[in-house]
Amino acid sequence: MDLSPRDKEAFRILLDSDFNQLGIVYLKDLRTEIYDKHEENSGLEPRSSRRRSTSSVLSFEVPVLKEEPATSIEQFLLDSPFGTRNFVDEPSILQFLGERSQQQPVFKEQLLAIIERSKTDKMVRIAAANAITVLVRADVQFIGTDLRGIKIPGADLRYGMFDSARLDGADLRKTKLHNIWLRKANLDGAEMTGAQFGELPFLQENEAVRCVHIGMMAKLSLLVDTKTEKCFQTLQGRINGANCVVYSPCGNKVATGGWDKTVRVWSVDTGECIHILQGHTERVRMVAYSPREDQIASVSLDKTARLWNVEAGECIHVLQGHNGKVSGVAYSPNGGQIASASEDGTVRLWDVETGDCIHNLQAHADMVGHVAYSPNGRQIASGSDDKTIRLWDVDAGNCIHTFQGHSFPIWCIAYSPNGNQIASGSYDKTVRLWTVESNYFARSTLSHIGSVRSVACSPNGGRIASGSEDKTLRLWDVETGTCVDSLQGHSDWVCSVAYSPKGDQIASGSADMTVGLWDVETGNCVHILQGHNNVVCSVAYSPNGDRIASGSDDQTVRLWDVETGECVRVLQGHVGDVNCVAYSPNGNQVASGSHDETVRLWDIETSNIIHTLQGHRDHVYSVSYSPNGDHIASGGKDNVVRLRSVETGNCTHTLHGHDNAISSIAYSTDGDQIASGSHDKTVRLWDVHTGQCLAVVSSFNGTVYSVAWKITMNGQYLVTGSTDKSVRHWEIAREQDEYTVRLCWSSSHEGLTVIDASFKDVRDLSKMNQTLMGQRGALVGSSSSVS
Repeated sequence: MDLSPRDKEAFRILLDSDFNQLGIVYLKDLRTEIYDKHEENSGLEPRSSRRRSTSSVLSFEVPVLKEEPATSIEQFLLDSPFGTRNFVDEPSILQFLGERSQQQPVFKEQLLAIIERSKTDKMVRIAAANAITVLVRADVQFIGTDLRGIKIPGADLRYGMFDSARLDGADLRKTKLHNIWLRKANLDGAEMTGAQFGELPFLQENEAVRCVHIGMMAKLSLLVDTKTEKCFQTLQGRINGANCVVYSPCGNKVATGGWDKTVRVWSVDTGECIHILQGHTERVRMVAYSPREDQIASVSLDKTARLWNVEAGECIHVLQGHNGKVSGVAYSPNGGQIASASEDGTVRLWDVETGDCIHNLQAHADMVGHVAYSPNGRQIASGSDDKTIRLWDVDAGNCIHTFQGHSFPIWCIAYSPNGNQIASGSYDKTVRLWTVESNYFARSTLSHIGSVRSVACSPNGGRIASGSEDKTLRLWDVETGTCVDSLQGHSDWVCSVAYSPKGDQIASGSADMTVGLWDVETGNCVHILQGHNNVVCSVAYSPNGDRIASGSDDQTVRLWDVETGECVRVLQGHVGDVNCVAYSPNGNQVASGSHDETVRLWDIETSNIIHTLQGHRDHVYSVSYSPNGDHIASGGKDNVVRLRSVETGNCTHTLHGHDNAISSIAYSTDGDQIASGSHDKTVRLWDVHTGQCLAVVSSFNGTVYSVAWKITMNGQYLVTGSTDKSVRHWEIAREQDEYTVRLCWSSSHEGLTVIDASFKDVRDLSKMNQTLMGQRGALVGSSSSVS
C-alpha cells in the first residue's frame, strides 16, 4: 500500500537514525508512535493486553542481542518492508536510502547482496528492484558488472551507468530505462515486456524540419479549406514578408508578424485587416494568441516581447530583459503567463497582468528558438541550437529533464494533447518523439551543468581537474570518480585548466578575460591575472612551474610570473584568435595555434618567432609537444592531426580519420601514441611512428573538447571532457596487437547510449523499441540473424 504523509515523515526520521552493522537503528519512541497509529487504524487491541513484536512495520529489523543462527547480510532488509513493498515510485524514500548507501558501506553491501540473490531466488525480486533503484539513484555505476539473470521487474534505472555490463537473461519487465548508458552491454535473452526507454524512434525527413504538431488536424490551414484544398480567402493589405501566422482560439481571426516590424490582425470571414499593431523596431519573429482571445503576444529581433490588447489594438506591456533577439513565444494554457525564448540562451516567464519577469530559465548552451507549455501548464519545453530539449518546472523555475538525440539545432517542439509526449523537429532532418514522465527525480548537483571544455591530470595521478561552461572548476578523485571540490570565482566559461608541475596549484583560463590561479589544498583563488582583452582560451605551466603561458582571442600570447602574478612577456604575431598554447619540455619554447591557420613556435627569452608552421587549411585548435620535445602535434578545423619536427618544422605525418574538427590533442607519457578528441564525438588513438589509428571511442553525446593522458603502475589511462557535460576516465588495454578502451567511470551522462549493446533474442521487446535500439547503434535480432 502507499505510505501516508505521516508514515513518510516517520520513515524520514528513521533514515536519519544511525546505522549499525546489520541494519538501521530505529528509535524506540518513534517505533511506539508508529505502532499506536497502526493499532488505531487496524482495530487491534491495546498493546498492554497483548504480546508485541519490537519491530515497526516501517523499520528495518534490528536483531535481538542474543545467540541466533547465522543469517545472510541481506536477510534483515528482506524481513523489513524493503523486501515486500515497492519503493520505486517513492522519491523521498529513495533519496534518503541513496544517501545512506553512500555514507554506510554496510548498507550498500546489503543492497548488492539482494541483487545478487535475485539471480537464484525470484521471491526477492521486489527487494532487488528497490535495491538497484536506490543504488542507481545514489550514482553507483555498474561498469562491467556481472548481472546475468537478475530479477528486477519495475526497477527505475534512469540515468544508470551499465557500460559493458552482463544483463543477459535478466528480468527487466516494466523497467524505466530513460537515458540509460548501456554501451557494449549484453542483454541477450533478457525479458523486457513493458520496458520504457523514454523516447520513440525518430522519423526521417528529406529536409530540415521547421514545424511539428501532435494532435487532430484543424479544419483550416491558413485560409485554405482542407476538404477542397482550395483557397477560400485572400488577406487584403500590404504584407511585407510574413514570418509567422496564428489563428485566434475561436478561429475567426488570424494574426501575422512580418518583416515590416508590425503585427496584423485579420478577419477570416472578410479577409480585411482589422488592426495594424506597431511598436517593434525590428522584424517580428513570432506571434501567439492568448487562450482568452483578448491578447496577442509578439516577439522580435529588437530583443523585446510585446503584449497587445486585441480589441483596442494597443500595446499593454513591453517586456524587456533578454540580451539577444527573441525568437519564440507561447501562452500558458490559462492565459496568465507567457514564455519567451531568446538567442541569449534563456527562456523568460512573464506575468501577463503586470508584465513582470517571474523566472529567467538558464541552462541551454546556445540560442533557444522555441518554447511550448504542457497542456496542464505545469511544465515548459524549450528547444535550442545546443541540440537539446529541456523541460522546466513552471513554479520552481528549475530544469527537471534534458532530452538529447538530435545532431543539429532544434527548430520546433510541440506537446501531445494529453501531455505525455513531446515532438521535436530539427535541421538534422528528423522528427523525434519523447516520453514525458509525471515525475523526474533530482540529479546529483556534483556534476557539471555545462559543457566540459578542459580536463587535466595532477602530476601524481590522484586527481583530475575540469573546467566548464558552468563557470566552475571541479576536482575529481581518480579512483572513485567522486567530485571532491568545486572552485568558483570566474564570471564566465572556464575554457582551460592546467596543473602546476608540483600539483599544488591549478591555472584556469576563462571567457571573463582572466587567468585564475587556485590553491589545490584550500580551493582558494590566490591570483587573478588580468591583461587580456578577450576570451582566454588556453593556459599552460612551464616545466619548472614559475611561468604560465596564456592564449587569447585578443590574438596574443602572454607569459606570467606565477609568484607575483605579473605579465612578463606579450607575444604578438598571430592575425587571428589564439586557441591553444603549450610549453616545450625544456621550457625554452612556447607553441601557439590560431584561427590564422598557423602554429607558431616562440623563443621565450627573446619573444622571437622561431618557426611559423603552415599546412592546416583552417583554424588550429590544439597543440602538444612530444615528451622529448622533438616533435609537435597540432589539430584543428580541417579534421587532421599534423606531426612536425620542432627543429625543421617539416611535417612527418598527417593523420586522417576524424570527420569533423579536432579540438584536443595529447601525447602519451612515453611519446609513442597520441589521443585526439573531435567535434565528431569520438576520441582516436594513433601510433606516432606509423600514423595508424589504433582505436576509436565513439560513445560521446557531444564534442570531445579535451583529452588528457596519464600512465601509472597499473596501466595507461585517458581522461576526456565533452559538451555532454561529462568527465570520463578510461583505461587503455593492449592485448597482443589489439587496443581496447574501457570506461572506468563517468561523472554524468544525459542521453540514451546503447552503442554496440547486444539485444539478441530479447523476449517481448516491442517493435518500436527494437527500431529505436537499432537507430541508436545497438545489435538487435536473433542469434542467427545478428552477427
